[in-house]
Amino acid sequence: MIKKRFISLLAVVIQLFTMTGLLTGCESAANLGKDAIEKYVKEEIGLSDFDVSSRFEKVKPENSLLTSRLWTVTDNKYDVEFHVLDEHAGSGGGGGGINFDTANYLKNDYVQKLISKYADELPVLSQIDYEFTEKHRAEQGKTFDYYEPFRKYGFETGDLKGSYKTRTELNKLFEQIDILEEALNDLFDPIPKDIYVYARYMYEDRDGVTDHCLADIAIPVFGSKDEKQGYFELIEPHFLEMVLWFRCDDEALNEYSHEEIARFVSETDYVSPLGVYHGDSDLPDMFDDITSIRTNTGAPVSFGTLYEILKRENFPVNGTPRQFSFKGIDGAEYEVSYNFKDAPEYYDYGYRWYYNKNGEKEYMENEHTYAFSFGQVLNMTGIELSYGGEKVRSQDDTENPEAADNTDSAFDPSDSKLTESTSVNSEMQNNSSFTVSMPDIDIPDVSVPVVSMPVFDLTSSK
Repeated sequence: MIKKRFISLLAVVIQLFTMTGLLTGCESAANLGKDAIEKYVKEEIGLSDFDVSSRFEKVKPENSLLTSRLWTVTDNKYDVEFHVLDEHAGSGGGGGGINFDTANYLKNDYVQKLISKYADELPVLSQIDYEFTEKHRAEQGKTFDYYEPFRKYGFETGDLKGSYKTRTELNKLFEQIDILEEALNDLFDPIPKDIYVYARYMYEDRDGVTDHCLADIAIPVFGSKDEKQGYFELIEPHFLEMVLWFRCDDEALNEYSHEEIARFVSETDYVSPLGVYHGDSDLPDMFDDITSIRTNTGAPVSFGTLYEILKRENFPVNGTPRQFSFKGIDGAEYEVSYNFKDAPEYYDYGYRWYYNKNGEKEYMENEHTYAFSFGQVLNMTGIELSYGGEKVRSQDDTENPEAADNTDSAFDPSDSKLTESTSVNSEMQNNSSFTVSMPDIDIPDVSVPVVSMPVFDLTSSK
């Protein structure tokens, strides 16, 4: 009887170890062999004349029980050495701890190595950077870099970066992508797959706010004209949304007429206009070109927007939309600036904004916030705001200004439309299962071929 119980218990233990496969650090799925790597290079990269080395590097990322393999491959036609990563990852995408399901994910750095080698033979384009650097990681603060162990062996995960700061530059960027497409067609045969230029809105404070503002959007270099047109029509209104949100870039803002901005504000669901209550009126006087974004807890007022409102309301203010000062109705001296950001010792991610009140730092209560709540604006300036003209003045708010201050602790720009731009993991651009995650906005089907990228028409009627 005891023997039978022991055998039954042993069977259960063996079954558990077989199911998990990781309790002792062993792997429940084997890494792929050389034959599988060769098949991947042929089918996914499209090469025919290449050699896969017989040796590979075993790499085990920090906090992971799984070991991946990094293979070296040589493209004999163009004399380019690159890598194929056989990433052995758990169900959490390669995270640490005990994983019950594992799988192999193949990625490569062929595009990075090829373009880096032949960059001097490609046309010089003012808005496209051929250098595959890791600047984007530095911009994102103290984020965990999963691929760092693989980069030690030469594996590259950078991407082509296309920059723009104005509507004119956005149009020009798409023109340069077409020039790059033509140059790559002339230089390589077969054409490398999955080449993207990441369109990056280079606003001045980008290094501190990449986590919740307009995301880099991957434009396929070899996409059709209709497809590229769709991406342009996706980016351009979000770009204007951001210009209005920061409200401190005169060069970008001045490319739009007042009529264009007013029509955009009235017809889009990305933003809504702000208004000001005057006197005893229960209805606000609405601006048609000063906006805010809708969040779960209210409508914040960015630093640049506050400056513009103070100017419109003839409230004494000194400086520029980027940095200004004023004396509040409470007698305090306020100084506000997009440059007022640092990383406090207790804060382990990127920057945190603050403003000065009587020379003392007052940190914005929410992480990454460079905007005030309606209640804060009211307490500092006496100006009572309305969002979208949706509600008449609340009696409770006028008697108790703090009642309006409901966005300080909960305001998170990630709740807003600002983060509904395309979110693309640039580390995955060469994965065989690479996908682009699009926002809940349809890319229009354009039946007529586009010869040149048009300016987004904000003045035409619906």
